[in-house]
Amino acid sequence: MYYKVYNIFMIMSFVIPFVGSWYRAFDGAPNAFSVTHFYVTTAILLGISTAAIYTSYRYFLRKVQADIKYKTKTIEVCRIVRKQYMPQNNTYHISNIHVVKMRLRDFYT
Repeated sequence: MYYKVYNIFMIMSFVIPFVGSWYRAFDGAPNAFSVTHFYVTTAILLGISTAAIYTSYRYFLRKVQADIKYKTKTIEVCRIVRKQYMPQNNTYHISNIHVVKMRLRDFYT
């Protein structure tokens, strides 16, 4: 998913300076389609996009991928059957149906 978002950012990094050049041309700027200005703006936008993607990866996804790689956590999809409020400690408890059923004898074999 990060690659798809980064591809969109890369395309936008080239489209936005081009649209800006046309905007300056309609305003009557003498050198609206400056190659230097285009490449500098593109480099700045690519740098911002790269920094944003890298920061979000480090903050959100890196720990999850490390947990999966070293098998310290398991991500499981299950269906929640019931949500029940416990007024004694002001919390909610959920009941779910697990895809994999574990029996006691599975631990001893």
